[in-house]
Amino acid sequence: MKDDEVGWRRLRSTLLHPWVTWTVLTAAIATFVAVWPEGHTVTPNYRDACFRWFAGEDIYGDGPHGFLYFPHAAILFAPFAYLPFGDVLWRVVGIGGLALAVQRFTKIAPPADRGMAFRWMTVAAIPPALASARNGQMNLVLAGFMALAVASLAERRWKWAAFWLSLGLAMKPLMAIPIAAAVVGYRPVFKPLAAGLLLVVAAPFATQAPAFVAWQHVRCYEKLLLAANPGSGNPASDLFGLLSFAGFDASAVAQTAIRAAAGIALLILCYVAVRRKPRRTASALVLTFLACYLTLFNPRAENNGYVVLAPALAAWAAWSYRGRRPLVRWAAVLVAFAIAGSYELTRGHNFWLNPLLASMLLSFAVARVFSRSTQGSAWGGLPRPSLAGTRGKIA
Repeated sequence: MKDDEVGWRRLRSTLLHPWVTWTVLTAAIATFVAVWPEGHTVTPNYRDACFRWFAGEDIYGDGPHGFLYFPHAAILFAPFAYLPFGDVLWRVVGIGGLALAVQRFTKIAPPADRGMAFRWMTVAAIPPALASARNGQMNLVLAGFMALAVASLAERRWKWAAFWLSLGLAMKPLMAIPIAAAVVGYRPVFKPLAAGLLLVVAAPFATQAPAFVAWQHVRCYEKLLLAANPGSGNPASDLFGLLSFAGFDASAVAQTAIRAAAGIALLILCYVAVRRKPRRTASALVLTFLACYLTLFNPRAENNGYVVLAPALAAWAAWSYRGRRPLVRWAAVLVAFAIAGSYELTRGHNFWLNPLLASMLLSFAVARVFSRSTQGSAWGGLPRPSLAGTRGKIA
């Protein structure tokens, strides 16, 4: 009887293991895409841009919609455009990157609690990622790469941080925000990052004629400028969508000024967090500030884009094990499910619920930056080592 009980417990533990959950999610999404490849997907935009690039044709087209990335994204999408079941493989890479990023942040929790923390982190990370994973959106890749970069920065793996930041920028222009925060908060990353960005700049010239590459970069600038000003007929799920719901409509000039001021505040908050807090807590704070900025102050923010909050919610679920704060992980899970069910909760497309949730998360993170508590220090009360030192590892 005891052997049966032990066997059952082992089986239950295996079935409930977070990696099993991530595998089941990947298999479910992959099956959906394989059976219904043209349903709820944006990958035809990426695939078409890839084909056009290598054919020497304009990849951007007219209007504020369509392909809204640097030419590099079209080039990097080539394996998924040309290989069989490329759409399935694209989802596997996106979900796998997010899962790996979430697992990296288990190191925030004390060693004895990391197994259970990973379970809670998985529960907090998956719901906001479901829609983006199903649609194959670039935001899923952005979320994973940004979190991997922040984790690498916290571990002082400067070359790896530069790799994820550079690759992320090649995939989506919004990675410029985390790059700016990394340079401000973690000075040793500057040199490897500069080398990585130079490689990113040069890469397209290896795939097409210089004149074509230059022309497409001009078209990219025009497209992104147009996309950043979608007009009042295209409201976004950002801070201004929330304010509009509350009856406060900001002019285009005011919105631009507020976004710029918020960008400066973001860099200051990241700088203060890195210098005031233990590196693991600082990584959760930096990740939260970046994710909240990319949702609250993005003029094209949409509800599916709130997948970038998934790693931050997971990080706080792990942090809750320091100082035993169960309410924090419960709150992270509730926010995650509210983001996933925002359409159902508001009985239609909304522009206020997700920004409200992001604003609450941002307020919590700001309060943590300026709190005096050092409970849960990653250094056990020891002085924090200098950022200028050699690459460190989180135990």
